[in-house]
Amino acid sequence: MRDTPFTGPVLAEVRTENLDAAEGSAANGSRLGLLARYIADTVGTAATSLAAIIVKLAKPAANAETDATIAEAVGIKADTAQTTVATTRSIMAYVKGCLNQLSTVITSTGTTIPNLHAVPAKDATTDTNMRDAIGKKDDTAVVEVGTTKSIMAYVKGAISLLVNGTYGLSALQTLLSAIPTTAMRGTDNAFLASVGGAKDDAAAEGAVTDEDTAMAYIKQLVTAIQLIPTTAMRGTDSAFLAAVGGALDDAAAEGAVTNTDTAMAYIKQLVTAIQLIPTTAMRGTDSAALASVLGALNNAAAEGAVTDTDTAMAYLKQLVTAIQLIPTTAMRGTDDAALAATALTNATWTDAKAAFLDAKISDIPTTAQRGTDNAFLASVGGALDTAATYAVAADKTAMAYIKGLVDAGIAVAGAISDVAPSTDDFDTNLTEATNDHYIHQLMLMTSGVLKGQTHYIEGYTGASKNCNFAAITSSGWTDAPANGDTFIILPDRGGLVVYGFILIANAVAALNNISAANVNTEVDNALNTAIPGSPTADSVNERIASMDDHILCSMDFWSAPVEEVSVDGDAGTLAAIATTVVAEVPGTFVRVIGMFKFRAVENTYAGVNKLDGATVAATSQVIQIDDAATTGYVDCITFVDDMFTLAASTREGGDVIIGSTDVAARVDGNDTYTWRWLLSKADQDDINFNDAQFGLRVWYSI
Repeated sequence: MRDTPFTGPVLAEVRTENLDAAEGSAANGSRLGLLARYIADTVGTAATSLAAIIVKLAKPAANAETDATIAEAVGIKADTAQTTVATTRSIMAYVKGCLNQLSTVITSTGTTIPNLHAVPAKDATTDTNMRDAIGKKDDTAVVEVGTTKSIMAYVKGAISLLVNGTYGLSALQTLLSAIPTTAMRGTDNAFLASVGGAKDDAAAEGAVTDEDTAMAYIKQLVTAIQLIPTTAMRGTDSAFLAAVGGALDDAAAEGAVTNTDTAMAYIKQLVTAIQLIPTTAMRGTDSAALASVLGALNNAAAEGAVTDTDTAMAYLKQLVTAIQLIPTTAMRGTDDAALAATALTNATWTDAKAAFLDAKISDIPTTAQRGTDNAFLASVGGALDTAATYAVAADKTAMAYIKGLVDAGIAVAGAISDVAPSTDDFDTNLTEATNDHYIHQLMLMTSGVLKGQTHYIEGYTGASKNCNFAAITSSGWTDAPANGDTFIILPDRGGLVVYGFILIANAVAALNNISAANVNTEVDNALNTAIPGSPTADSVNERIASMDDHILCSMDFWSAPVEEVSVDGDAGTLAAIATTVVAEVPGTFVRVIGMFKFRAVENTYAGVNKLDGATVAATSQVIQIDDAATTGYVDCITFVDDMFTLAASTREGGDVIIGSTDVAARVDGNDTYTWRWLLSKADQDDINFNDAQFGLRVWYSI
């Protein structure tokens, strides 16, 4: 018994001498128990309370329900997980229960928060959680709407169409820029210059030719009409003129031709329709459709009834020829027989050709692209007044889809309106007046030095239309944009994806800031509270480091998948089945075992089949392993006789076979290891292990 105070020097002596003796005399006891006995024996009855405190730190029994010491409240590693609150469970039990609950949530396939935020597989077709609808960054772009594609795939598809070099906005801009800006746009078109003619073309004369332009024929036509006498053709002196030619106050005809409207009514209908044709840019007049419909200078005059093959030039020549046959005499009521015989009494001319002319006029679009007859502009591109569409259909135009995208909020276009924009914030020309209306949504720059970059919006001020980009991450754009740079805003369903990543990043950063010094300080404070004498974390660490026990860690390593491992009835060795690479193990290898897993096992024999014979050490029916230096194969995974018994022509689910043999003598470091099945043998041909892998589990100490 020691009667001196339990001071620092005495404790040092205890550490170096007497404690070793105490341990030697009670080798089977715990170290904390030995330390308590040592203090009691050394200090005597005066130190009983100190020893009692130390004893209270001793390891309690598993699932101890007593509550007399701190150790019992903390618990031990073997305590059973507890998921409900009670008065008899330890902290360790509650922590295990929490981890089990978190694991259940994380691995759940339902609509849990982790599943909403977890990244799905590329081009996933599932539709269970929000993550499935949002998609993944590397989803393949799609341009056709379906029921299995993500928002990311559709956004990529929409952007691909918009930037398409042939049909995209840039290509459209190039075409628009190429349109002449002179008063008669398109007058430099080959057709208009050579076939349509010009204002100063002389009136054609005589019969039609292959050289006169449409303007020349029109002037000839006007001249011929002017030669018709202007004396009384009122119709009162000719029943025919009254009924067929009509009068000056006849109303314009409407719709398709009939047997009741007069020539004057049709002429007024024609003039009205022509006046509706815009005098603005006649885009696309050099298109193949325009050339094939209007024709060329050398087109022959059409004959007889209208057809689907004659051009406008052919009909114009036929019209000029017919007009030239009209008598230029007084055509008073007594000689109108020539008029009746030449033109208006001809049913083919009066009905069929008038119907053709009326149909062609009705086909002229009444929108801004009137008369262009260009297949893309008229039927694919659409017009400015095309209504938005929200579903794919065979008769919808590009303009309808673009309007649908904008109306649906998939993309909001805008531009910077700030004389001094910065990387952290800038004012815009957006019209939204609600604060934080665009918060946590993605902005994609479409022009300027930041073109192609994206950043989520961390703040939006409705009054100034200001977008802020550094409220949370303290990191804005890589460069300051310029006033007038354009952008589009893409939605993020409340910012769940982006903001979730922010919270995770902040949590990781906070964990990274916990240093060893912080931990040591907290341990020191706890020890000073529980044990007198001011022990430190360093002194406790020194005592723990002097112990012989080590904490073992483990790592698993697997080979690449092997499509099939086949065992037949011939007792042959399956050499070099696979290789497993062990890398980056940071400590000393203590124990290593082998593992053999397979997705399925198949018996191809028409009867019962199984392994023939158990493992004979280093001889047969054993999976062995060797190192890269080919030191020599050693047994790793053993089998018993009749293992893998399978019914005739049967395929069963796979399993993992874990060996019990410690091969640390061969697998002793980071290296590449080769597997073989020595003299494998089945009762019959064959037992096939499908999609197999060979693995090593390494326990190591640091």
